[in-house]
Amino acid sequence: MRERCVAPEQKHRTILVGEYHTPLQARRREQKTEAFAQEMKHRNGIEGTQSELVRAHGIRKARYRGLAKARLQNYFAGMACNVKRWLNRKNWKATPRIFVPPYPRAAIRKRQNNEILPPKNPAQLYRIEC
Repeated sequence: MRERCVAPEQKHRTILVGEYHTPLQARRREQKTEAFAQEMKHRNGIEGTQSELVRAHGIRKARYRGLAKARLQNYFAGMACNVKRWLNRKNWKATPRIFVPPYPRAAIRKRQNNEILPPKNPAQLYRIEC
């Protein structure tokens, strides 16, 4: 086993194991279980909302002093977030989805560092020059 761990030019190898190594390894094994995934499912849904509230609505720091005013700020930030999501959803449902096929591969292929751009006239897409 020594030849697998120590190179020929080395005399020895020192391995330091911290005091939290065993609990850390136990926690990592626990995180791979299905039960842990079920517990964390709810947390994953909250993390995105929390991030949006902090980044877009500034709830990390209260603007006003006092618990009542800070709570009111959080309520308003939550309402703004919900209204924004509702409007985005309404807009997404109202917008028609149009499928635009990609240009043929030959039209966008690169040749010797010169990009060939797709032609402006769609009739030229399939023209073959010899």
